[in-house]
Amino acid sequence: MSEKPLDGIKTPKAPKAAGKAVKDLGTCVKCVGAALEDGATLADIAASYADGKTETFAAILPHRWTEQYEALRKATEDYIAKTGDNVKVFLCNMGPIPQHKARADFSASFMEVAHFDVLRNNGFATVDEAVDAAVASGADVAIICSTDDTYPELVPPVARGIKAKAPNMKVYLAGAPAPEFKPSYDEAGVDEYIHVRANCLAILTNIQKGKGII
Repeated sequence: MSEKPLDGIKTPKAPKAAGKAVKDLGTCVKCVGAALEDGATLADIAASYADGKTETFAAILPHRWTEQYEALRKATEDYIAKTGDNVKVFLCNMGPIPQHKARADFSASFMEVAHFDVLRNNGFATVDEAVDAAVASGADVAIICSTDDTYPELVPPVARGIKAKAPNMKVYLAGAPAPEFKPSYDEAGVDEYIHVRANCLAILTNIQKGKGII
């Protein structure tokens, strides 16, 4: 008993027909489907486009996701060994511990990725206290840490105060700024914003460049 092809499925044609369909591929990309129906193999199709030529490609070497950060940290460690110095980051914590702790912990972890020296404290009650402590620390970077609700009132005077007394000190803000307040923060002297969507590698690299580490 002879078998009939199933409905909707075409029986591959003879190699001769497949050869003609493959030749047509050079002028018609849509003919790929037709060539497959005529019995062409993927190798036949690839060969038709290669036109007898071969290409060689360099292998992509494996890399670890952490390589760039490892190199970042190694650069800091080498700098410390060579100079005895390091990037100093002052946490400008505003208010009682519950008010600033979340952002302070995040900021410390962010900076310690590059093995920077983070200067911690239990917070400051006034802007003047925070500014004086930041300047006295001699830090390369001061990070203002508090809550979104307190930032509009605290950030401008703290940033201006630090910049007035230590113009070369970078002032960062922990957290993504609200769009309506960012212009006033920028104008006051905030140099950078660190948060979960910030480019950690780029920010830490820029700090290293400013310090002369790389």
